[in-house]
Amino acid sequence: MNLISRRLPTYASRCRPNLTALKTSLQLLNQIGTPVPGLQAAVGTVMQIIEYAEAVKRNRDDARDLAVSAAQIVEALLQATEDLRTDEIDDSFRTDIVDFHNELLRISTTMRNLIKRDVWHRLLNRDGHAAAIVEHRRNLAQAITGYRSKTASPVDG
Repeated sequence: MNLISRRLPTYASRCRPNLTALKTSLQLLNQIGTPVPGLQAAVGTVMQIIEYAEAVKRNRDDARDLAVSAAQIVEALLQATEDLRTDEIDDSFRTDIVDFHNELLRISTTMRNLIKRDVWHRLLNRDGHAAAIVEHRRNLAQAITGYRSKTASPVDG
């Protein structure tokens, strides 16, 4: 998947760190579609994460940073794959997208819990929620590192 790997860092560096702009961009890119199985579902999950981040009361800055990180990765993936054909996508990349989407689902669950719990529960679990957000941020960073390491690979997919 060298083609995608070469494009991803370039597109990631162009992403906007604003939730509203990211949301609009993802909506537009989502309309274009993607040949990558699972990436469309990842877009929907990130849109939900953004909505949760906008509604979070506690850990607000961390939640928004996490939503921005997830959205930037998905935006870069969409841009890097928009003109690919399905037969240009290797199985390794498909597996990476499924794993990435599973992490997004875990993030979405954490964000939903930050909103749905009552005030006392959120207060008592504030540190736990902060730790979960840190863990999710670390997992997103590992996803980017994984995509970038494929960039350095001399083997074409």
